[in-house]
Amino acid sequence: MTEPVSRSVYYTTLNLLTVLAQQGDPDAIAALQRSENMEVELIDDDEPSGEALLELPTGTFVVTEHGATFLAKPDADSSS
Repeated sequence: MTEPVSRSVYYTTLNLLTVLAQQGDPDAIAALQRSENMEVELIDDDEPSGEALLELPTGTFVVTEHGATFLAKPDADSSS
């Protein structure tokens, strides 16, 4: 049986798990491995609805269905 899932939420979640896996998160790595065996029915969205922010000490990842962008925090020393 397949699970109906919003296309934008599905891909945003996969992209977020990918970022976390690249940071070494073992739970994210395991979730990505499990997702390969999942059967889902992707439902087209009228408007993209998935977006996540992942804040780290060095900056913030903006994650959408299209990928992830890293925004580095400005150096406190270079503000003078």
